[in-house]
Amino acid sequence: MTVRTVRSADLPVLFEIYTAAFPFEYVPEKRFLRTFFLEPNFDPASVFVAEEAGSVLGFAIAPVQRVPLLAGFPVRTETGYVSALAVRDRSLVAEAGGGLLDTAIRYLTAKGVRNISTGY
Repeated sequence: MTVRTVRSADLPVLFEIYTAAFPFEYVPEKRFLRTFFLEPNFDPASVFVAEEAGSVLGFAIAPVQRVPLLAGFPVRTETGYVSALAVRDRSLVAEAGGGLLDTAIRYLTAKGVRNISTGY
């Protein structure tokens, strides 16, 4: 298994994995893209994809706050998030999920983040 940064061609597969991982949370594809890939703190370098033999196993999104989440609030560059983490199949949680989480934490730490939260 390898972990790399996202490519635009991955987006349909990431949506498929997300909807399979969260079956009780209906999210239309446009909302998924808007929530994770069009938000103000989005940086493609913060989206990690686990793959094996060319097949995407899962993904993690770990943005660093660069703009305020709400108008009038300060930017907290010491704050980062693991806003999404999903794997294709439950059997992949330990290997792919763990590898993605480790990669996200290393990325955020290298960016100077001291506080890591899940979600937004």
